[in-house]
Amino acid sequence: MDAYKKEFIEFMVDCQVLKFGDFVTKSGRKTPFFVNTGFYRTGAQLRKLGGYYAEAIKEKFGLDFDVLFGPAYKGIPLSVAAAIAISEKYDTDIRYCSNRKEVKDHGDKGILLGSPINDGDKVVIIEDVSRLSRRRAMLTLSVLLYLLTEWREVRAQRVRFLKLKRNTA
Repeated sequence: MDAYKKEFIEFMVDCQVLKFGDFVTKSGRKTPFFVNTGFYRTGAQLRKLGGYYAEAIKEKFGLDFDVLFGPAYKGIPLSVAAAIAISEKYDTDIRYCSNRKEVKDHGDKGILLGSPINDGDKVVIIEDVSRLSRRRAMLTLSVLLYLLTEWREVRAQRVRFLKLKRNTA
């Protein structure tokens, strides 16, 4: 395991984001650990978190993508922290975007926050779930594509998502 991954696990434990014990997931599955990214609560923690995400994103995808998308609600600070860290660590300016859970019909109307997603953009989605199930991943993608096309902000067939391959080792 890479050193930064070990450091990240220790960081999650220190921040009480990663807890060990007997837990039951939302789907009813038993698990020996629980991750709650809502326990990152300070600017210093978010700066450090963004650095870990930036390193992992660069390792898995490189930096040839356009937008980091963080689904509401916990994905929002993850996408912002990672975008800032990518800018600082790699001198690469990646846009970030997230969605609202409710449509806003006043002020800056719409469903998206941050950068728009344009035709042809390559998008990396940042979730707060440590092992995203295929079903949940498809649901996240489906909701995102629906939101984008419903609000006519982009044609769904022109957005390319970079797929994270699960490490089976």
